[in-house]
Amino acid sequence: MLGEHFHWGYFKNDQEDLQSATVNLIDLMLSQLKLDQIKSVIDIGCGIGNTSIYLREKLNCEVTGISNSPIGIKKAQENIKKKNYEDKINFQLRDATNNQLADGIFDVCWLLEMSHLIDDKQLLINESSRILKSGGEIILCDLMFNRKLKASEIFNNKEDLIKLESSFGKARIEEMSAYQKYFENANLLDIEITNISEQVKPTTEFWKENVMKNYDLISASLPKQSIDNFLISCDLLSKYYSEGAWGYGIIKGRKK
Repeated sequence: MLGEHFHWGYFKNDQEDLQSATVNLIDLMLSQLKLDQIKSVIDIGCGIGNTSIYLREKLNCEVTGISNSPIGIKKAQENIKKKNYEDKINFQLRDATNNQLADGIFDVCWLLEMSHLIDDKQLLINESSRILKSGGEIILCDLMFNRKLKASEIFNNKEDLIKLESSFGKARIEEMSAYQKYFENANLLDIEITNISEQVKPTTEFWKENVMKNYDLISASLPKQSIDNFLISCDLLSKYYSEGAWGYGIIKGRKK
């Protein structure tokens, strides 16, 4: 349904497919980092490990992936075993807001599309900063609001929001300016935000297309109501993007 990398895509033009666009998003994040100084990366919220694998192959650095999903970690370990990468990538079951790792051990903290699921985002950024070396960088991308929603908008769209939650999980979406504040409060420097809302908007059409192409296979694992809710959710997300409320951003900062 979502593609190999399980995240939104960055579409440079209308000729690109979802696979290319999801890789584009990773490459866009990488383009904002000092690549020649990266020896160690922690992929926080690593999912099933495909992005960790890509980072290892692209940067030739040590990669640690953490997630609070035992199923995700198991699948990630299976994926690196297929590539004989067990000595190059390390996956661990840990809490992103209390990872219990040592201070100052990573060059980059990589947070790709996971922060919207975290209630205490300040704690997430503080904990990510703690495990960075001096001069290390945090880079985060996720769904964000382009503007603050009115109370009436939330009330009038509550049924839509329930459908979105049923498909994508309980989320706490915040404005891009809120993320900047979290980074500032963690004493991060050189903070930059890139709004890529328009470039990621086509993603939902590809998700819908994937569902229709693979409907029989998907329906063997998911009830029809869940599939229908997912398709409705894609339309809702597309609508909110078009109205300018919903957005997508990349934010990075450097530890002193």
